[in-house]
Amino acid sequence: MESDKESIWYCVILNSSCISSWFDLESPNIMKLSHLWKGIIRSCVKNKIVWDCFINSVSVTLGTGSRIRFWKDNWLETPLLNQFPELFRLNRNKDGIISSFLNSDQPGLFDFSWSRRLRIGEQHQLFLLVHQLPRPDQLLQVEDKFVWRRNKSFTSASMTELLFLLTANQHQISSVLLLRVWKERLPPRIQFFVWLLARDRISSKESLVSRGIIDQEQSYCLLCAEVESELHIVLHYMFAWKFWSFILLDCGITWVPPLFLDGIFIQWTSLSVGRYKNFWKLVWYFGIWNLWKARNKWMFQHATTDIKSLVFSMICKSVEFYKDQHHDFPYSERCLSLD
Repeated sequence: MESDKESIWYCVILNSSCISSWFDLESPNIMKLSHLWKGIIRSCVKNKIVWDCFINSVSVTLGTGSRIRFWKDNWLETPLLNQFPELFRLNRNKDGIISSFLNSDQPGLFDFSWSRRLRIGEQHQLFLLVHQLPRPDQLLQVEDKFVWRRNKSFTSASMTELLFLLTANQHQISSVLLLRVWKERLPPRIQFFVWLLARDRISSKESLVSRGIIDQEQSYCLLCAEVESELHIVLHYMFAWKFWSFILLDCGITWVPPLFLDGIFIQWTSLSVGRYKNFWKLVWYFGIWNLWKARNKWMFQHATTDIKSLVFSMICKSVEFYKDQHHDFPYSERCLSLD
């Protein structure tokens, strides 16, 4: 969690994105970010569930106070903006580091700048705030230290585990898709399917068990012995993973599938910017629809589907639909078949 300012990776990140500390991610200069960092910001920082999970798992050990934000970082039991929201609202230095609150004229005191005079109740809140702060002359002459989950080393696996534990018992509805699906230009049947998928309402075996239609013993995928959930069908099933990987590898992208439906949607849309980002998003919608149809074809007709053929068919249908909405689109189904 600590940044070695002499390391090559710190220099690369600083010069390519102007990010010098981890909390710069919350308010970066978008114009100076690379395509990769824009994707990271969109997928992780702007996703409130992911970012809150990360922030709440980071604590700091106070040193000089030159790298810790006074109000927003977890350097006491909880961030001060959560303990004293009214004082935070009135304070002019909302993003200031701890050392910026030190009184240069009176070294033993903290200095606050308010947007107006504090009322009696607010003065009492300030008294409680100051009472739990360390004395400025007690600050250590060492660097502030950021700690991940009780001095453990940060790994992507530990973050994934936290996210899984956070949402496993909540059975959350996919809010991002629910907010967007009816605003997208999609064939009605795909639109309705995505809405059902986001609400966890398609007829997977897990869903049929929960409704008492089949027994628990019948909830497993016959090909991989995992519980057949909605997410399993469109993402985690080996056929689905190979389907998405075939498309992404052809674009020169190596990926790790997310744990959640919102995750893959945000990750997918972050991979394309510019003129044809809506087409790239359309490919994803057609992709999950065709995976569902391929699953049903195997389930009820015992007919297998070749991944390459499924991808080609899906792309052709996406192009055909998109070109019908955008007549200046330079590709056609015929061009793809010639390739």
